[in-house]
Amino acid sequence: VNTMKNVNFAKHLVVFIFTLFFLFPEAINAQKVGYVSSEEIRKHFPEAQQVEVRIKNEVQTWKKQLDDYDLEIENLEADIKKNRLLWTVLERSEKEKKLEKLKKDRMKFAKDKFETGGEYDNLVKDMKLPVETKIYAAIRDIASDEGYDMILDKSLHPIPYANAKYDVTVKVLRKLG
Repeated sequence: VNTMKNVNFAKHLVVFIFTLFFLFPEAINAQKVGYVSSEEIRKHFPEAQQVEVRIKNEVQTWKKQLDDYDLEIENLEADIKKNRLLWTVLERSEKEKKLEKLKKDRMKFAKDKFETGGEYDNLVKDMKLPVETKIYAAIRDIASDEGYDMILDKSLHPIPYANAKYDVTVKVLRKLG
């Protein structure tokens, strides 16, 4: 008896839904959805490219400093190995302390720059935030101006299929200049 009631209820629900869509066909297309590729926007937005270059240059400088530490450590290790029998105990001890200090300094430098929450993360956040703000403001403006209810980012979430007519990436790039 309960199964019969459930079946009847389901039938009535289906009829109700079809009637609703028949009487109000605009309800089917009630939402306007578009998508962008924020990756493509960043690739073609000059400010984003400039930020990437500045970050890359800073990282290259840090890597060069790490290479300088490595070279100095390598040279000191070779010097210690070569002269350990010629030096006094005090001289050898001083060189080994200097070597340990260099290794610690290098490790601290690498951590300060590249560890999570370090200078690299802060640099990226500080430099990219204004660019990201401009990009998302342009997306919001396009959505508002053209009546989009939702704009997805295919760079962040894969979209298995989307008609190209709903891609607003070029419009956003135009809005950004």
